[in-house]
Order: sequence, then structure tokens, then C-alpha cells
Amino acid sequence: MAAGRVYKKHRNPILFPKPKPMAKNFITFATLFLLFLTLHVYGGGSIGTFTKFTSCSQLPHPKACYSLTQNADPFYAGGKVKSDFRDFNIQGAMSGFRRVHVEVSAVDVAKFDSRTRGAWDDCVALGEETIEHLRNSVENPSSEETQTWLSAAAANQQTCADGFFDLGLIPPPSMANLLSSNITDLLSNSLAVNVPEPNSREKGQS
Repeated sequence: MAAGRVYKKHRNPILFPKPKPMAKNFITFATLFLLFLTLHVYGGGSIGTFTKFTSCSQLPHPKACYSLTQNADPFYAGGKVKSDFRDFNIQGAMSGFRRVHVEVSAVDVAKFDSRTRGAWDDCVALGEETIEHLRNSVENPSSEETQTWLSAAAANQQTCADGFFDLGLIPPPSMANLLSSNITDLLSNSLAVNVPEPNSREKGQS
């Protein structure tokens, strides 16, 4: 990612059309409010064990979770797993995102004009950052930074889209998989499963 580059607020072009300027403050408030609800409805408490979810049916986007089980070990058949359910979902999101990122990175951008190419390059850099955030979240499950990493990963996908919209451009069709709702849902599930069991730290100290 180029040094000193500042990315603007994010929005998924497939789920949401570009809003009028007067609507941006409302959308920002609504986004923060929905994130607040996710953190409190799907968990809460301090960093600790991640045992609240044991089945895809419990997640905000069950279909995205079930899609991970199709090619997984039989242990995950039916979307039911044990104590590593968190890692299963985050690793699945990372694998899915890495796959589409490789596809996007391999596209010949020579045919694009300079503005489209610049926005494209930003998306590739954001994708690399997203993969790193997901990897850190898997390797450091007890870190207090994990929720921040996962939030940034989810934000990067939509920031990528804004890079085109803010220039009055539409993301090329070859960018569609990176901005797909399935990737959005996988990242959203990762945020949900990362919320630790309430008072888990206190239980460990008692």
C-alpha cells in the first residue's frame, strides 16, 4: 500500500448504491450502531474463550458459514463444530478472500485508464492488508487487537469500492468477486464469532 495514502469511508457497491452527500452522516451513524448491536447481541465481555457459537445456524449469515463446510473435513459436516468454531470461520474467510484476491491480482490492468488503474491498485493493496489482518486474528486469538483487525478487514472491502465511486467510476466486472456479498458475509461472521463469551476472563480468574 502506498505510503501516506488515505482511504475514505467505505461502502459495498453490490449491497448499497452510492448515497447522496447529505446521507453520509446518517449512514456512518447507522453503521456504527449496527456494529454496536453485533458486539452486544452476539457476545460481549472481555477477551477470553470463544465458546458461544457451535453451529452455522447461530451466525448472522448461516449460508456463508455452511458454504465453508462443503469442502471441509467431515468433522464440520452439517455446519456443526467444536471449540475451534471461531478459527474455522476466520480461516474460511481468509481462504475465500485470498482466492479472489489472487484472481484480481492476476488481471491485466494495462487496458484500464489511469484513474481505474489507480483505484484497482488500491484495492489490491487493501486486499493484502485484509489477508494480513485475518492471519493475525487466527494466530493471536487472545490479542485485544483481534476485533480491530477483523473490523479493519471488513472495512477494507468496502473502502475498495469507494475508491472507484469517489472517482465517479463503477468497479470493473473482474472486481466483482472481491466485492461480493459472500465475502462480506464471511467477514461479518468472523466478527461475530470473535466476540468472547461474557465474563470469560473473570471466570478464568475465579
